[in-house]
Amino acid sequence: MRISSSLLQSRSLAGMQKQQTTMEEAYTKVITNQRITNPSDDAYGSARLVGLDNEMSKNGQYSSTRTEMNNQLKLQETALSSATDALQDVRTRVVQALNGTLTDEDRSALAKNLRGDYETLSSVASTRDGSGNYLFSGYKSDQPPYNIDESTMTITQTASGQDYQGGDRMSYRVDASRTVSGVVTADSAFKTSDGENLFNVIKDMVNALETPTEDGTTSVSSIQDTLSAGLKKLDSGMDNISIVRAEGGTRMNEISALDTQWADNKVNLQDSIDKLGVTDMAEAISNYSLSQVGYEAAIRSYAMLNGTSLMDLL
Repeated sequence: MRISSSLLQSRSLAGMQKQQTTMEEAYTKVITNQRITNPSDDAYGSARLVGLDNEMSKNGQYSSTRTEMNNQLKLQETALSSATDALQDVRTRVVQALNGTLTDEDRSALAKNLRGDYETLSSVASTRDGSGNYLFSGYKSDQPPYNIDESTMTITQTASGQDYQGGDRMSYRVDASRTVSGVVTADSAFKTSDGENLFNVIKDMVNALETPTEDGTTSVSSIQDTLSAGLKKLDSGMDNISIVRAEGGTRMNEISALDTQWADNKVNLQDSIDKLGVTDMAEAISNYSLSQVGYEAAIRSYAMLNGTSLMDLL
């Protein structure tokens, strides 16, 4: 059977175009350093590579979340350390005030110190993170945990009669199977064992210290009773903050352990991705060179059938 010249030319053109496509694909593998540039290159490997890339991406997000949470917990520790210092100063002043020989003027001076500590505690409770969000306000991080008038030592309550106006404590997904509580809320941090607000405890002691006794209307012993009761509440509040700080340290250790685990897993995951997706450069260059030879041969064949020179087709 005779084959027409037009059919030969058509087949030759198709062969040349196929060789050109092969060469372009080989070149793409060289310049991208990717073994699989199309799913057809390796259907199973392509699907596996997509899965590995997704796993890498998800774990990268978990890692970023852990970094954010760890930064917040570090800020919490710094803030609560300042709160502890302020409360310790309150305690020192109150112990001094329990001395029955102090005058009204002496107690008034101590009350002034307590007011300063109150303001420090108020500032700590309103700590903001690097994004300007209130650290101790939970999910309602756009508003302060308390609406405090430091001059009168008064907290404006919510419509439901609560001092705390923040939200519930935030939680973070730190890996595929674990969710961890974040920074504690102010109403859980700054309270006594009975749940009383530490701001109100300090306020009551300031009021007692500022109450005159020399006019005979109030006895020194009644002031001391108020201060002694306040001191017990203060101690329980300081114990609570210590517990919160310890829990924060435990969570930071947990995050550190997860980061270490992820660092090891990331190396193994990246190795699997490289084995599947990264090309063997020597092999890729060799394939590209061979495809060039095949393409040039196809061009010559087509040129011979059409009576054109090789330069006309390049």
